[in-house]
Parts: sequence; structure tokens; C-alpha cells
Amino acid sequence: MPIKGVSDIRRLPRLGKVRLGIKETSTKTGNPYPKAVDYFVCDDRVKAIYGEKPKELKILFPIDEEPQQWLRCYSFTRGLICKGDGETAMMLVDKETGALANRGSKETELKEVSCDPNDCPSYRDKQCRRVMNLQFLLPEVEGFGVWQLDTSSFYSIVNINSALSLLKNIIGKISMIPLKLKLIEQDVQPEGKKKKVHVLSLETPYSFAEIAQYAQMSPMQVFLPPPEVEEAPEDLFPEEVLNHKTQIPEVTKKVGGVLPPTSPVKQPPKAPSPIKGEDFPKPETIKNLGNLRTAWHKFFKEPWEEALAIIGVESQSQIADAGEAWRRILEAKTKKETE
Repeated sequence: MPIKGVSDIRRLPRLGKVRLGIKETSTKTGNPYPKAVDYFVCDDRVKAIYGEKPKELKILFPIDEEPQQWLRCYSFTRGLICKGDGETAMMLVDKETGALANRGSKETELKEVSCDPNDCPSYRDKQCRRVMNLQFLLPEVEGFGVWQLDTSSFYSIVNINSALSLLKNIIGKISMIPLKLKLIEQDVQPEGKKKKVHVLSLETPYSFAEIAQYAQMSPMQVFLPPPEVEEAPEDLFPEEVLNHKTQIPEVTKKVGGVLPPTSPVKQPPKAPSPIKGEDFPKPETIKNLGNLRTAWHKFFKEPWEEALAIIGVESQSQIADAGEAWRRILEAKTKKETE
């Protein structure tokens, strides 16, 4: 039997963090402080794919839950000392004074307190900040697990929440949808002063029609490119055939005083027709774009652009009926075979 509270808990391994700044050292205090930069600060695995200072990452959210967002208060010596949702918070307090724990606190305890940013001195002093924790997959980077990015920017949080809400309202999910996480320059006016800052932006390289179709596909169907079949691999045919050379067999013995006739070099058999003998799925079984692309690559093994040309469209977003598109493909291939 499963153990309640243990067997039902699932956690994806965290591979690392993507940061929005670098650490600098204060010349006055000697303490480290974060300095914002206009690129994602990543480890070598991510740099190997996206370069030294990437401003754009291809991501997937593994689940449909929205990113965690909390009010968090940090201490230089104790780390996280208060975490709240705007109504209640768990605070590390000094048992002697009942106030927020500090460097000099000898005995401390976690205590539930009310949480109101408008009436919180720590929030007014910017010791407490709103923080969003983004956890996502980087499908092009090695490793099995999630990457985490934290931001306390009001504008970044609004941008991310707005994009995810729009996506979820339109197609009903956010998980396993190919997205681009970007750092973009944006004009803001904090305290009435206009300035430019770099904030997070969540975008998709596809139309909403394409996204709706991708939502029905597996992640592998979305990200795997069609195979390249224009060139034969080097080990498919012997070098003599690829170079069009005739190989003369070595003869070491005469038969009846006469050399035996040279056997012609056998040519590789012609590839069988993709139409004859194939058990094609019926058009009515092709329900969506994913079914269509899978059938095309399985039976014809040609670039996807060839299928679009047969159907008579420029983009897969223009395919309104996947079953009808498959019918056109079969008719065109059958006609070509009989010509």
C-alpha cells in the first residue's frame, strides 16, 4: 500500500538556475549585491546551446499549474525569514521580542502572522519583495529535470501572468506548449520617472491556430524535425557503387584454358513504391495535424514542405481538415504512381 504523504508526492529534479543578474561587491560595505544584466546568466550546459549571453530561451512548462508567487523577506545572515501571500505569512520571529528575527536574535521560532504589504515596514523598506518562481524545461539542453528562474520585477510578473492566462483561456492548457522566454527592453515609470529596464516576456513563434494543433500533439512530434533523406548515408552502399566504378572480380584459375566471363556488377534494387502494398490509414482516422504529420513521415519519408505543396497551402495553419488533406495526398501519390 502507498504511504500517504510520501508515495503520492512527485518532484521533478532541478538541474540548475537561470539568473537575471550577476553578483558585484560593494566598495563601501564589502558585501555582495545583485546587478541586473540584459541577458540570461546560465551555466555551461545552457551556454553550449544558446551562447555566452543569451537573451532568448526555448522552454516548456511541464505541468499546467501557474508559477508560484509569494511575498518574501530575506535577511543577509539568515536567508528567508518571512513568506506570505498578502493575507497570512510565516515569519521567523525573535522569541524574546516577538519582532522579526535579526542578526542578534538568540532564540527564534516560526510564527503565523497577518500579511498586509500596505502596512508592512519590511515591504516599505524593500526588504520584502514579491517574487515569482518560474520552473520550466529546456528541451534542447542536456539533462532530465527543470530549471528555475526567480524574478521580483513587477513588470516581468505581469508579463508572464498575462501571457499564460491568454494561452490557457484559448487552448485550455500551458503544459508542453513550445514557448520562448525573452529578456526585452521596456519603458517603465516607477515613482513617475520614466526609464528603460529589461523585463521577462513570454512569446510563441506560432499562430494561435498552430498552437491549438500543437496542443494535441506529443512533445516529440512538436520538436523532432522531419528526417533529411536527400543524401544517402555513407555506409548504405559500397564506395564502388557510389563512385560508379565497376569492380572486376579477381580470377586465379582458368577453366578449360579460358577465363570465365566477368559477371556484371549488380545494381541496388529499386526502392519499392510507397503506394503499392501499403496499408494506409483511412482519411476519417486522421483527426488532427499530429496524425497527419505522423502518417506523412511514416509512409512517404519526404520533407513536410512536399506535403504542404500537394495539399495546396503555404503553412500548416491553413489546413482546416486534416482528414481531407490526407485524402488529397493519397490521391496525388496514387496518380503519380500510375502515370
